[in-house]
Amino acid sequence: MHTQKVWDIPVRVCHWGFVLIIIFQYLSGEILDDNILPNTMQWHFYAGYTCIALVIFRLCWGIFGTYYSQFSQFVTSPITTFQYLRNKRSFSQFLGHNPAGAYSIIVLLTLILTQALSGLFISDEVFSDGLYYGVLGNRAQDIANFLHHNVFTLLLGFIALHILAISYHKIVLKEGLTKAMITGKKKVSRTDVAVSPYSSAIFPWAGLLISLLITAIAMYLILEVLPPPPSDDFFMY
Repeated sequence: MHTQKVWDIPVRVCHWGFVLIIIFQYLSGEILDDNILPNTMQWHFYAGYTCIALVIFRLCWGIFGTYYSQFSQFVTSPITTFQYLRNKRSFSQFLGHNPAGAYSIIVLLTLILTQALSGLFISDEVFSDGLYYGVLGNRAQDIANFLHHNVFTLLLGFIALHILAISYHKIVLKEGLTKAMITGKKKVSRTDVAVSPYSSAIFPWAGLLISLLITAIAMYLILEVLPPPPSDDFFMY
């Protein structure tokens, strides 16, 4: 057995950032109020914006990032994934994300982005409106409301499956995935690794800069350029 560097800092920051934001969004949306956290809904919006930024960055990093962070390295065909699931011996042969884990990541990112973006178009019908509230027609508005209030339940279900998979790897396969996502390193057998090892000495700083730049530009457009001007709500006497 030896220790191998797998997960870089950007991947780990995104992973744990999603964990913290999803927990906070649940608390701020279902439990907290202004008596506990002043301007709770505003913080809920801020966390949603951060979530969108993390998704955009992770998508960029999946193209420009380190070897094991790239989608081209771990996303495989459905047939390959099915064969992987049938062959238990293959479970330890992937140093990075395995084929099933790859599809899990795609689903989770899609649900998180859908949840966050739909929040831009809805209102709590009391004090707070999303940046794009009122832009959509009635039917599209109803769809945005439906998505924001129901996708989160689906997201929680997939998170539960994700935790079960991590538990299986820990208990049955004796593989500490959680610890690896904290330290960035995995303990592996040289005979188990079926892919080229990632050299921590080679870090794509240009890729990091590009990913950050794309994320910054996208968020500037989403938050500052594209939103319609706020409506002037007032009463005429």
